[in-house]
Amino acid sequence: MFSRAVLRMFTLSVTVAALVPAMPAAVALQRVWRDATTFWLLWRLWRDLVAAVPSVALAPPRPRVLELLLPRAPWRLLVYRQVIEIRDAILVLRDYGPPGGRHGCRTADPCAVHAAAVAAWLRAACQAKRCGRRPLRPATFAVDGAHDLVGETAFLVMVARAYGSGPGGAPRPAATPRPAAAPPAGGTGAR
Repeated sequence: MFSRAVLRMFTLSVTVAALVPAMPAAVALQRVWRDATTFWLLWRLWRDLVAAVPSVALAPPRPRVLELLLPRAPWRLLVYRQVIEIRDAILVLRDYGPPGGRHGCRTADPCAVHAAAVAAWLRAACQAKRCGRRPLRPATFAVDGAHDLVGETAFLVMVARAYGSGPGGAPRPAATPRPAAAPPAGGTGAR
């Protein structure tokens, strides 16, 4: 009985010793995945705003897949740069946007309502800038985000989802599972 306990302790200690060095790598891989996903989600909004206000970009945008496969810098830095450049573009575009309002977005989440309203406002401001309209007086539309980088990034992801859903649309829900395909009529689907 004593030998089984010793054998179990030895097996447990060897297992723990083998897994401990892998933990930092797993945490780093999770962080890279999260940052790359955030970069992917913000990319369209960032690209459109940088196209409307090119002076805010540190470097011109490249195709999204190229940015994903050959990033110019670490993902965390790229996401940080996107957030800063989106915010800088919002500051420039505030002179082109329509007067404030909620743009008729309907959802139960007030933060999602604000994100959808910001997305609609940005769409209109980008369109006005691209059409060459003169800047108006600064709009009174508040584009409040968060007080820290994590909260600001989360808010801009909500704005990006609403921006991608099209004019007047409510923000798209987070990735929802697709229903499984139904088997063909009259059979099980296996041949």
